[in-house]
Amino acid sequence: MNQQQSPVDVRPLRHPIVQFLRKEWLGCLILVAGLSISYAVWTISIRNHEDIEKARFISTGELISTSLARRMNSNEQILRGGAALFNMNNNTSREQWRTYVSSLRLDETSPGIQGVGFILRVADKDKAEHTAKIRAEGYPEYTIHPLGQHNDYLTVVYIEPFWGRNLHAFGYDLATETVRRTALDLARDSGEPSLTGRVKLVQEGKEGNQAGFLMFLPVYQHDLPRGSVEERRESLLGYVYSPFRAEDMMRNVLVNVDPTVGVEVFDGKDLDEKNILFASAPMNQFDNAPYVSTRQMEFEGKVWTLRFASLPAFQALSNNMISHMIFAAGVLVTFLLTFVVTNLAATRNRAFGMAKEMTNQLSHSENALRAVLDSAADGILRVDGNGRVKSVNLAAEHIFGLSSDKLSDFPLEQIIDGMDINKLEEVLNSYGNAGSAMRSARFESFGIRSSGDQFSLAVSLSQFNQNDQVNYSLMVRDISDDKMAEAILQLRLKAIEAANNGIAIADMTMPSQPIIYTNPAFERITGYTASEMLGMNCRLLQADDRFQLEIAELSQAIKEGRECKVLLRNYRKDGSLFWNDLSIAPVIDNDGRITHYVSSQNDVTDRVLAEENLRIRSMRLDAICTLSPDGVVAFDANGKLTNVNPAFLEMTGFSNIQLSNLSMQEFDQLMEALSDPAHTYVSAHDENMMNLVLDTDDDMVQARQQMVYLSTPQTRILIRSIRMVAAGSLEQVIYFRDVTRETEIDRIKSEFLSTAAHELRTPMASIFGFSELLLRRKYDEVTQKDLLGTINRQAGIMINLINELLDLARIEARAGKDFKFTVQPIAPIVENAVAALLVNNDPRRVNVNISENLPKVNVDAEKIGQSLMNVLSNAYKYSPKGGNIDLSVLCEEHNEVTEIGIRVSDQGIGLTPAQLSRLFERFFRADPSGNIPGTGLGMCIVKEIIELHGGRVDVQSEKDVGTTVTLWLPTVREQELLEA
Repeated sequence: MNQQQSPVDVRPLRHPIVQFLRKEWLGCLILVAGLSISYAVWTISIRNHEDIEKARFISTGELISTSLARRMNSNEQILRGGAALFNMNNNTSREQWRTYVSSLRLDETSPGIQGVGFILRVADKDKAEHTAKIRAEGYPEYTIHPLGQHNDYLTVVYIEPFWGRNLHAFGYDLATETVRRTALDLARDSGEPSLTGRVKLVQEGKEGNQAGFLMFLPVYQHDLPRGSVEERRESLLGYVYSPFRAEDMMRNVLVNVDPTVGVEVFDGKDLDEKNILFASAPMNQFDNAPYVSTRQMEFEGKVWTLRFASLPAFQALSNNMISHMIFAAGVLVTFLLTFVVTNLAATRNRAFGMAKEMTNQLSHSENALRAVLDSAADGILRVDGNGRVKSVNLAAEHIFGLSSDKLSDFPLEQIIDGMDINKLEEVLNSYGNAGSAMRSARFESFGIRSSGDQFSLAVSLSQFNQNDQVNYSLMVRDISDDKMAEAILQLRLKAIEAANNGIAIADMTMPSQPIIYTNPAFERITGYTASEMLGMNCRLLQADDRFQLEIAELSQAIKEGRECKVLLRNYRKDGSLFWNDLSIAPVIDNDGRITHYVSSQNDVTDRVLAEENLRIRSMRLDAICTLSPDGVVAFDANGKLTNVNPAFLEMTGFSNIQLSNLSMQEFDQLMEALSDPAHTYVSAHDENMMNLVLDTDDDMVQARQQMVYLSTPQTRILIRSIRMVAAGSLEQVIYFRDVTRETEIDRIKSEFLSTAAHELRTPMASIFGFSELLLRRKYDEVTQKDLLGTINRQAGIMINLINELLDLARIEARAGKDFKFTVQPIAPIVENAVAALLVNNDPRRVNVNISENLPKVNVDAEKIGQSLMNVLSNAYKYSPKGGNIDLSVLCEEHNEVTEIGIRVSDQGIGLTPAQLSRLFERFFRADPSGNIPGTGLGMCIVKEIIELHGGRVDVQSEKDVGTTVTLWLPTVREQELLEA
């Protein structure tokens, strides 16, 4: 039986991989492309990383170089400031130098600088005088070191801060060391700063190990020319200089620099270890570093070589993990993308199912949008093409005071003044939006609340189409508060513009802190217009007058971010000086950061000049009051004692503490306690004593004068007068004038005239009477001769009296100017006076005892002889009953002065203590009976003569026992004797 076979499927068999590729060809393509791209990106990333690391290394080197250059420039400016101080005053004192250096705050601003000093050029011939001068300033151990001799010494005389290491540099002669001398000569000849090579600072001492260098800036005598090198060498005064410890300075320079980049600094161009100034890491790390570069920098004519190297820490931070992560991420993303593509088909089916779900979510989104609109701060309105409101958010309801139901289909012009559909189109067209599909505009208008009140409104208007219908969207904001704030701001601005004080505002967020605003008063005060000051710093007003203590105070206040008020010397645009009463205050933002400083300038030049004149006048008045011999007591308007001068304290024996803040009644009580009970003390507070009258000479009110008699602390007679500052003023000044001497002189004058008249009248009466007898009667020859003898004796008495009066007057008037002083021994003067003494009817002789080897005296022999004869004459006259008269010359020490004493002793009638106290008064006589002849002027003359010789008269006496008078004269010292 024939069977028919069914047809067989002869489709070729495919390898499973081929089937997979055919089915997933897109995924495979994405896989291959993704892996290729990842590899390429990884390779580029590695190269970019290497470029970044190299750029980081180079930029770090640039930063180090820039920081070093900035620091060296700062160091130079410090020296230039010191040189300016000496240029203004070549005799700058040590205290002025200390004040300048202290203001620099070197520890804070310039670590590494050991100090700032001044090197004085001292010629060899002036070395001893210079050393003595410095020692006299309080430095007894000062000397120029190291020891040696040369034409000029360059010695450190000022160095601040003056303590610690810097004490080693005091007196150091920099001319003794070659490296320092080379830099000094270069600075002197060029007139510019210079640097030394690598040196060991004297501040290091024996244990120091840091390399150092010094910077010099020459200072010339300002009155000498310095145009040529020779002139500069001749006019050199010295140098302002600073010593530096290289490591300390460089450590500070590198504070904010990447520490993984090392730096070495070499003195000169050779990278030789002996020239190294500083190394931030061991040298072997520089030799094996992947990145190494060198740079040469010139400072003040000196070349430094800087070598930079990446340290091991640099490579440690150079992590290339990101490149590997990029590659790994690329591979991962490739596999993920492949997976996503292969599953895209399945995802498409799921997408249809999700569409329905998204429709539901859209409805929820609309509700969410509505919630967002309701939460907006600005009001939002949708208006149709007829100008009617269709929808609003909550903010719009609050702004207009109407609910959404009431606003629905509400005409727009009833809530926004005049804003109908035509006005909307006009506004949109005015912004150039005609014909555009999406038009918008911004403008301000007035809104109308439900109460009818109008308010300012900012409106953002846009047009859009919805279902082929024109609609408008308006975003509105109530800006009434903003308008009020703007008006207040404008008012404040006008107030600032109208202010008499100059107002300036500086921006503290910018490096130079420039001025961004000035008002017209500022322009009037300074002479600079606003355009000239914008962008400038207020330092412009200081001109070259930068060294004011108030400027440092101002800078400190700005640094601390606080208010400050100072008085500065400023200069107008024309260069004229004005005194600026400056107040500054910071402006702080919400983050607590100072963004601006506001300054108020007030020209107080007239006030300062007036205060200076008042101060000078006050000083003059104080000097006059202090030096015045009259007592002055001042009371304020409250009747309290405020001031007394030294003369009043001396008069009364009071102290300032006793008198401080006393009332006038209390003052009167103290004065009354000192007063003589025999005289009534009239109170200064007594209204009956005032009797005020206007003194037109000094526009002050003066009271009549009163006499005040004091018995304590010593007898004085004072004239008191009271002055008031002006009529009706309660401030009073009481003057006390001591008239004790004048009163005593008046008394002595009266007594003198009375006594002189009496003394002259007695002999004149005798002469007149006896001469009248001779004229009217005739006498025998014996009687006539006796009468004429009486007349002659009385005339002699008158002549002696007149001669002694003339002698005394001449001695007092000329004060010894006509004395003929000669250095001579005293013995001949004494012997001549004794030999010339002749006493009628008295056979006694003077017993003379003169010591041997007496020093010489500088005297007028005639005047000393006259004094001695007066004393001897009194010894004879006042010992009428006889007794010895002894004269001795002795030598004694008195108050560390060698004196010669001429001592005359008698055994006469003597003196009582009361008589002894009046011995030197004119016309005083121990025997008032008239039995002993004399004028009563002899001892006055003796006292005047001896005191004019610088000596003194010593008198000892006892009633009915006798009197001893010693004339003491200073001897001539050996040096005076040699000069004579």
